[in-house]
Amino acid sequence: MAFGTVHSDPRAIAGVLTALAGLPVRVVASLGRQGRMEEVGALPANATVFEYVDPWHVLASASLHVTHAGAGSVQESLVAGVPMVCVPRGSDQGSWAQRVAATGAGVVLADLEPAGVADAVRRVLADRGFAERARAVGDALRAVDGPAIVRATVDELLRD
Repeated sequence: MAFGTVHSDPRAIAGVLTALAGLPVRVVASLGRQGRMEEVGALPANATVFEYVDPWHVLASASLHVTHAGAGSVQESLVAGVPMVCVPRGSDQGSWAQRVAATGAGVVLADLEPAGVADAVRRVLADRGFAERARAVGDALRAVDGPAIVRATVDELLRD
């Protein structure tokens, strides 16, 4: 779980940890650079919180990502083939979250109400279709040669 590297909210993380405390899941949370561990409070037995985690490393073995649905987090999750529970917190996150839901790679929550978070996590983990769609979208993303597209675009702009 992560709600952004820069503008993460330790209270939001604490709320999700509480919501997931009774589920048979192992939770790894990234606090972000602005939060302090003491702001999260007591951790449930199934949770570990770090100030920062390498998302590529953690997502490589994750079954689900509870995320704020920032562009970077969505890309990292999809490339790793990991479905999401998206809880947009501002900026363009709502539009990214809707794109995730539209592909079938996850669901969107309007808030961090504990029962809703727990239900969404259970739903996405129970329905393998979410993981299958996340893997399919990730496969398509990995197949795109981004550097070649950028080179061609720059070359075209330079010719104009």
